[in-house]
Order: sequence, then C-alpha cells, then structure tokens
Amino acid sequence: RLLQQRAAARARSEGRQRVTTRMYDVSDLTAPIFDSYMEYSNLIPSRYQPPEINNDFEPHSPYQVDWLIELIRETVEPASWDTIEGADIHPKGGWLFVSTIPRVHERIAGRLKGFRAYLEPQVAVDLVAVRVDQQRAAVLARTPRDIEPAAAEALLQGDRLGTLRLLCFDGQQVVSRQGSDRSYLQDFDVEIAQSAKIGDPIRQSVFDGFSAQVRPILDRNRGGAMLHCRIERTDFRDPIRRVMTEHGPVELPAMGITRLSASCWVPLDTPVVLGGGVIGDGSCVFLAVVRRFQGGK
Repeated sequence: RLLQQRAAARARSEGRQRVTTRMYDVSDLTAPIFDSYMEYSNLIPSRYQPPEINNDFEPHSPYQVDWLIELIRETVEPASWDTIEGADIHPKGGWLFVSTIPRVHERIAGRLKGFRAYLEPQVAVDLVAVRVDQQRAAVLARTPRDIEPAAAEALLQGDRLGTLRLLCFDGQQVVSRQGSDRSYLQDFDVEIAQSAKIGDPIRQSVFDGFSAQVRPILDRNRGGAMLHCRIERTDFRDPIRRVMTEHGPVELPAMGITRLSASCWVPLDTPVVLGGGVIGDGSCVFLAVVRRFQGGK
C-alpha cells in the first residue's frame, strides 16, 4: 500500500510539472535505404533509349516511424504517457515533436542515442579529380595505390577538376554528381505532307561535370574498406560546331570523357589514387579517402 501511495503521489507531482515540447531529428533512423545507379554520359544517337536498370531491391528504413514512436512509449517511462497531462508524440517530416516533462525528455534523448548504436555504420567517401601532366598521369593511373600524405597534399594543391562527398551506410551504393546538363540541337524529325517537308527539332542533353557511383564495404578487422566505384569526368567542348541542313543548323558537340571502374581495398583515412586517364592536356587522376562518418564530420 505504501508503494501504491508513493506511486500515486509521484503521478500527481508529474502531472503538475510543466510540459515542454522538443523536436528530435530522427531522419537518419527513418529514412529509406536504397541503392542508386549512375548512367554514363554519351552523345547518344537520335531515338536511342538507354536500357532500363532492373533493380529489385526494396528500400527499407532502420526504424519505421510508427515503430519508433511505439518503442519510445513502451521503453521510456511507459506510465508517464497516461499520467502526465498533455504528454504526446507527433511525427512530421523526419522529426518527432515530443511533449512531456524534462526528466522524460532526457531519457528519450538517451534512448535515441541507443537506437543509433545499432545502425549500420555510415561511411563518407571523398573523391577529387585533379589535373596532372600526361607523364605523371601515365604513372599514377595504372593501378590503385596508397600515397604519402605529403604527395597527396601536393596533388590536391594542383588544378582540381571536381570534388564529391558521398555519404552512405556500410554496403550501400550511392551516386552523386557535380556539374550541369548541356543541351544541343541534334537533329530534325522530318514529316512530309502535301509536298512539303516539316522538320521538328530534336534536342538532346548531356551531363558536363564530375559524377561517381560508390559502394564501400567496411572491413572492421583490417581498418579499411573494399571500395567499388565507377567514376566519370566529362568536359563539354565549346564552341559547338554547327552544320547547315535544309531544315536549319544542327549541332555536332564534342566532349572529352575520362572514365574509371575500380574495386580495391583502401585503408581508412588514407588518400588513395584510384586511377585516371591520359588524354593530353585533359589528363587527370582520381583520389579517394574513405572515412567513418559521425556527427556530420
């Protein structure tokens, strides 16, 4: 009976405490995880349709929002959600809006930290494309290799052609790109009607910039990761050459393309030259650094 009286007194005291509302960012716990795929840039012929990618992988979230709310209600002072007037949890756009007393708020923050401990590790892959002379590219572009920090720093002080940071979970495949789409008049769709020819312009677009697809798989025992990547740097050449036809001018663009596909083991926090391309003044190499990602760093 004494315990019941104390519990009742505590419930009355909590009911009189001031209820505050706090926002908890749970987007990392509830965001869907899925693989993405990169398409190479090409000056494609008219009417060409690239093949569809068959991706049967179903996106999933570490925690469904409803599950997360239920877990909090069941594991963080379950009785308080009925005894504290105004206590409630509402989800909205990757956030939880929680109304309760300060002591329960502190325990919710601790419980969310515990939930995150069970997530797959997050990985940051930093990629840099650096212009180098043709002779140096011929040496560095042969095979993936570790380089000394001083040598990496010297490369990074050179002419950077693009920089990407890709964030993903361990084993997840993601795509990122830096640049813009360039449009050009490729051809005319000609129709003949009543002895007249009508040509509707056909415009195409191609990506000009730096893009990459990566899948890092952490090796916890060796302090590194198996990195699978596809990298492309495209350089759309201006001005565009034009050729006159009976329906008007068509454009014949040119572009330089450096592509790399590699799978290699890389140590964490260590610059690695993945390879590159030797194309005269456009020669470049791609550097990668794989890190564990924590707290936005």
